[in-house]
Amino acid sequence: MSFKLLNKNFILIVILSFIFYGNTILNNYAVDDIVVITKNSYTQQGIKGIPKILTNSMFAGFYGEKKDFLIGGRYRPFSQITFAIEHEIFGNNPHVNHFFNVFYFAILNVVLFILLSKFSNHNVSWYKSVPLIATLLYIAHPIHTEVVANIKGRDEIFALLFSLLTMLFFLKSIKTSKATYNFLVFVFFLIALLSKEISLVFLFIIPFSIIYFDLGNTKTVLKKITPLLGATIIYLILRHIALSDIKKLEGYVSDSFIEMDVYQKYFTIIYIIFLYLKLLFVPHPLTVDYYPNNITPVNYHEFRFIISLFTILSVFIIALISFKKNKIVFFSIVLFFAFIIPVSNIFFPIGSFMNERFLFVPSVGFCLTMAHFYVNYFYNKIKHIFANSLLIAIIIVYFIITITRNFQWKDNYTLLSHDIKVSPNSAWGNYSFGYTLLEKAEKLSDSLIRAQLLQKSIYHLKKATEISPTSIESYFMLAGAYYYYNKNFDSIVWAYKKILLIDNNNNDVYKNLEAMLASCKNTDFILKTYQDLFNINPNRFEVNHMLGFLYGKYKNDINKSLFFLNRAYKLKNNDIQVLKDLGVAYAIAGNYDSSLYFLFKALNADTNDAQLYLNIAVTYYHKKSYDLALKYYNFAKKKNSKIFLENFEKLFIK
Repeated sequence: MSFKLLNKNFILIVILSFIFYGNTILNNYAVDDIVVITKNSYTQQGIKGIPKILTNSMFAGFYGEKKDFLIGGRYRPFSQITFAIEHEIFGNNPHVNHFFNVFYFAILNVVLFILLSKFSNHNVSWYKSVPLIATLLYIAHPIHTEVVANIKGRDEIFALLFSLLTMLFFLKSIKTSKATYNFLVFVFFLIALLSKEISLVFLFIIPFSIIYFDLGNTKTVLKKITPLLGATIIYLILRHIALSDIKKLEGYVSDSFIEMDVYQKYFTIIYIIFLYLKLLFVPHPLTVDYYPNNITPVNYHEFRFIISLFTILSVFIIALISFKKNKIVFFSIVLFFAFIIPVSNIFFPIGSFMNERFLFVPSVGFCLTMAHFYVNYFYNKIKHIFANSLLIAIIIVYFIITITRNFQWKDNYTLLSHDIKVSPNSAWGNYSFGYTLLEKAEKLSDSLIRAQLLQKSIYHLKKATEISPTSIESYFMLAGAYYYYNKNFDSIVWAYKKILLIDNNNNDVYKNLEAMLASCKNTDFILKTYQDLFNINPNRFEVNHMLGFLYGKYKNDINKSLFFLNRAYKLKNNDIQVLKDLGVAYAIAGNYDSSLYFLFKALNADTNDAQLYLNIAVTYYHKKSYDLALKYYNFAKKKNSKIFLENFEKLFIK
């Protein structure tokens, strides 16, 4: 194969990659881009954040160190390092980030073509070249839109790119004794692993494919596997250091099958594998959302299970038949299951039922098989012009679907407003779209459009809670939507109570409720709310303190006020406001010694509070200790003469 021919194909592959995905460069950030780029504190530090990126979970810069929403965490520092470098140079610029995604995808396609040329003859016309047609199909296949159009999907691109580079130089290493190739195998595989965990599968795929396609004898291949093992060991050590004590965030459900019995779980997994196969052949409809309960539990007697089981068994039979007769078909099936099984939830939960990005590697085998059948069977059976026309027609259809889908990835609102129609029963989809609508509404000045968006937000967030009644995040957003829409305090409190029934010590609930209820004018409603909160969690400091304050100030029930304030004091005996309130309450109750005890305790914590000095002065006055009363009154005047001079001067004139 001449370099000139290769060079032309390289140019064609790069141009087509940009033709199919160039329109993503105009897009903004979407979904997880916020988590790993724009609101990730490590990425936002640029180059200075790289040490933190290398020693923490991928999401730690967003959720906090040693925290993740998935069990075990996600360690994928390499793509995040590139985001940090781009941020250092260009700032938060989604168009630059998207450009590099397309660029890396183009490089990946070039490497894929080179590698496939090692496995199949390319020194023929383009329409007879399995490697070239397979690469063109891979570029065009719409299933890749989630990876390329989503900036965060760069981890998938890098994982495959550097795994293919590893295989390419592994092939070179078994034919020579040069240490350079062994070193490159080590470096490229380590980068692949640092890009995404799924690259570990290539530890098996690389030697298997080389031996299976007779590109190297078993003994030589096994001898050369040391760099792969070395890279794996170093990666596992780094991963362990970064994720050793990671904790799953409260409120996040990482097991999509948690509400299914064991039989439904595995019947559903079989159905999901069928859906993956279906998407390879018919990539429509596409959605970012395969979360519960978009896919409902599957039972053994359902048609979708029967057809799924039949299809998968048929694939296994085809694999057995093809083992010796058609190596490309067998290899493609092995590639599919090797990469789908680890993300199928069979052995451990991955956080969702399925994702289109998980087909990014298996689709290589699919495109290779389609190209193989096209060249070796279909092309020879009918007139060449019809064969070529059909191939071009498929690529055009793929192009239309891909370009359309790329536009849908423009931003969160555009993406989710489309995908919620495809996945209407997804808890995550309704929550995410509701949250996006809420964010959009908050930025608008037009009250009518704002109200319409908030109504829509409430609808989807409420639906999310109905689908997943334990979704804490959905209740939080729903409470916020009610507040911004019409300050419907009944609904706000209802949402927060739902959270407390799941997690009665959720700090954000008590903090948010206090802030929201500050604008509520109905004291009886506020009091009833905190009485209900007391019934849910009687040992919560904020609840006891607020009840003590409300009973004292608004109900003039000093006994109940002291009861709750003393409970609050036992829960947190260094809170200044509780000490002040107890001092005032005991003074009103006529227990001046107790009043002075708490007031002085508060004063020890804050010697600059003029109101405290005044309260002490008034308490001494009621005790008829006039000298002390005047002394502390003068202290109060020194701290803030404008407030207290005119109001209380006569009190101490005898």
